Amino acid sequence: MPYKVSTKTIQGPLARKVKEMSGQDPNVCFQCGLCAGSCPMTGEMEIFTRRVMHMLQLGLADAVITQRMAYLCASCHTCEVRCPRGIEIPKVIEALRQLSLR
Repeated sequence: MPYKVSTKTIQGPLARKVKEMSGQDPNVCFQCGLCAGSCPMTGEMEIFTRRVMHMLQLGLADAVITQRMAYLCASCHTCEVRCPRGIEIPKVIEALRQLSLR
């Protein structure tokens, strides 16, 4: 499924809302893949945490909240512990979960 990326999506209200709700900046992520490599739920997810962070960087939060990935997250914080940038990824996932419920 193609996604349209523009300055409107990157600076869009939904991407800002995720950042505001979680207190985390997805743009800090440099896509090392440690989060996805250490996640115990990777086998069940259609998109991994690394890709979620990348899609948020591109402003595609609306595409991410339609995925069931946020509900499969075990909130075990393994991704957060292994993140070299110190991003609290479970907070980002929780923000996505809340936005999908709204």
